[in-house]
Amino acid sequence: MSAIDLCLTTSFAAPKSGANFVVFCDPKNAVPGFASKGYLEECCRYAKKHRVYLVPWMFTVGPQLCLCLIDPEGQVIGASRAASLSMENAGQYQCYSDIRVAQTPFGQVYLSVDVDVYSPQIGRLAALKGAQLVVASQYLDPFTYSDDAVTQGAWNLAQSNDLWVVSATNMGGAVICPWDDRMASDGYVIRPNDFYPIGCHIDLEKFWQLHQRENILQGLNRGVLKKYKEFLMR
Repeated sequence: MSAIDLCLTTSFAAPKSGANFVVFCDPKNAVPGFASKGYLEECCRYAKKHRVYLVPWMFTVGPQLCLCLIDPEGQVIGASRAASLSMENAGQYQCYSDIRVAQTPFGQVYLSVDVDVYSPQIGRLAALKGAQLVVASQYLDPFTYSDDAVTQGAWNLAQSNDLWVVSATNMGGAVICPWDDRMASDGYVIRPNDFYPIGCHIDLEKFWQLHQRENILQGLNRGVLKKYKEFLMR
């Protein structure tokens, strides 16, 4: 499994040197349907030009609020549609229940669309399907924003399901890991900020080797732990 050199930045801004995984944060709401095709074509060219995996900003296709993952060849290799909607979006889009994870050289990635980040059952299902990293893109009201919105959403998702979460919002980006005081005493590897580009090195394989070695579950009956390790370690 390869390590991630993450870069959070605004759409089409050049990534940090050495980045291999880019996530866009945009100041506006989702790209509207009439502009989505052109936006995604430009995203595919960006991924190919910079040789990166790319999660663009949210976009719409018909009644769907979407995210996708593009590989360095400019091909879409994963996508998610919103499974829950905010009050503002409830009349515009439809909900979908197909929770899928994408296989990458860095591990399995789930794309969380907008307010899906607040739904514990969605994060749990993604974890049970093998997700190791979640990219959560979300539009937040700039007039009522506080960092609590990220803590209640992306941070809670990480701690509740033992997942790394990259939070990308219109107000900034953050990187969160399952609590481990060697990485971050409060779970925030990078606290919410908008000082782009935001860079972070993530080695999921190394982290899990260390994290699971000292997992509290090691104190349980070892026979039970061995039998159900795959589920318990989530």
